Amino acid sequence: MAPRHTHSHFTAYLSTARLHITSDRWSNHVFALIMRQDAIQTALTVSVGLLLSLGAGRVLSQILYKVSPSDPFALISSSLLLVLAALLACFLPACRAMHVHPITALRTE
Repeated sequence: MAPRHTHSHFTAYLSTARLHITSDRWSNHVFALIMRQDAIQTALTVSVGLLLSLGAGRVLSQILYKVSPSDPFALISSSLLLVLAALLACFLPACRAMHVHPITALRTE
């Protein structure tokens, strides 16, 4: 769900932020930053997707078999599955970014 370019802008953020060299604080800060950005993007895309699915469900109601276009169980379960997949896909790069030393990230800038 989250595009890759959001993680590449992270090094630009490093150059302007105050660096906490303490590894525990630094790791927690990096992880929280990446997961917060990706959670916001995921929430926005899922909400837009729910609205579009309600609109498309009315159009496609002829070919749906034993499911109403606005079935709450189907909409909620598919949305939760997509949110889980998106956050898992964001979790792996966030864990990898936790292990980057701040000075190394600034040198690549």
